[in-house]
Amino acid sequence: MRIGLFLQDLANVNWEKRYNEVIKLCKKAELDLLVFPENTYCPKMDELEECYYFDDNDEGYGIIKDFVCDLSKNAGCAVLFCHFSKEDYIYSFYANEFSEDGETYNNDYCKHTATWNSPLDGRIEIDDPFFGYDFNIINLKNFKIGQTICYDSTFPLFSRMYGLNNVDILINSTGGHVDYKKWSYYQKVRAIENNCFNLCIMANMDNSRKNESYVFAYNKYGRKLPLAIVDSNGSIKKVTDNSIKDALYVFDIEKNEFNWFWENKYEDDEFLNQKATKNKNVHAYISVKRITEMISSSNKLAPNLYCVPKWNYNLILCLVHGKDILIPEKVAELEYNDDLKKIDNKRYLIVNMWDEPVKSDFYNGVLSNILKVRTVENYSALFFYDGAKELCLQTGKNKNVQVVAKEFDGSYSLDFDRMTGPEAIWRTSVQTQMRAEWREGYEDILKYILKNKK
Repeated sequence: MRIGLFLQDLANVNWEKRYNEVIKLCKKAELDLLVFPENTYCPKMDELEECYYFDDNDEGYGIIKDFVCDLSKNAGCAVLFCHFSKEDYIYSFYANEFSEDGETYNNDYCKHTATWNSPLDGRIEIDDPFFGYDFNIINLKNFKIGQTICYDSTFPLFSRMYGLNNVDILINSTGGHVDYKKWSYYQKVRAIENNCFNLCIMANMDNSRKNESYVFAYNKYGRKLPLAIVDSNGSIKKVTDNSIKDALYVFDIEKNEFNWFWENKYEDDEFLNQKATKNKNVHAYISVKRITEMISSSNKLAPNLYCVPKWNYNLILCLVHGKDILIPEKVAELEYNDDLKKIDNKRYLIVNMWDEPVKSDFYNGVLSNILKVRTVENYSALFFYDGAKELCLQTGKNKNVQVVAKEFDGSYSLDFDRMTGPEAIWRTSVQTQMRAEWREGYEDILKYILKNKK
């Protein structure tokens, strides 16, 4: 299947001309699916922004649907279009005017986090068949596709809802100008943990921004897919730059790609040798010995979950054994345990112990990325030990990751201010466009996954 990702340049005064050019290029390039970034610019966007998405008494949803269906007709392929509604829902709407038997004609997804309005706000419904509202699978060319929007990809359970239904491809539409290191980690890990391809497209919104906007594409082993763009004649041209403004990137996806071709199927963490640093703000020091002592002497709340009243805090130890760290709900099940809600002043430490040394290619290509993402997506610290290698990580400011340097007696310093876990994530904030009450909907998704996963 051939998928096109449009890295739209919203800062281009001639954006409408380029938009129309890209629609025409789809047929020349023989695309099966065209994907737009979050909050796409389009000729009828003023009209679309006056449409209500969830108001049963309003015709807005129908107007949006008709627009995307017409867009599919004009492009000659299926389309994933992303924009926002009158009531500030950010949606990704799929239409395929060329759908055949068994293929999806229409589908939609609404952004859950970092938004003014969310399906988590009393609208989430998780019923059979399998996942229900907002996590419906797109079927196209014998591929199963799941879709997310921007910061939803930093919350593992949204992608996991699709992964547990064996999707072949995850597609994320992002606004743009996100830190490359942070965003590449998330996209790579979502591919690995859900055993699927993961594609991400952004837009260039402002030429003065510090960060560029990128396209990311990974296979299920976390290897980058080769980059190519469509030229003005509709021909496919190989490139090495994943941040070309207004480019229409193209990826040819094969289900069995890389299963046999690569002798070494993994690709090293791009930031494998990240410099370790000491914490300036230190509340405690930990080591392998100290963690072992704390586990044996602390209050066990549930299997693999401990509370250590120490240093004027309640340190929550979440023990994740070996390869269980690859499964996001294994960590979420601990950090969102109901017994923790009655405990105040909590700080979270994920402890990942292995019974034997991890093979270097697996550590370098998979585990290094997984450990970093588990740290930042849970706003915690993490300690890894396999008998031969150990690592301490902390969530940095702006949700990037810090590798903590080893100090005296094999200890690592911890800054408890950056270990507040779900309480830091699910809090009402105008700046981050999050609400504390949305946590309940996210926990409902977790409960559903734990109950129904295969």
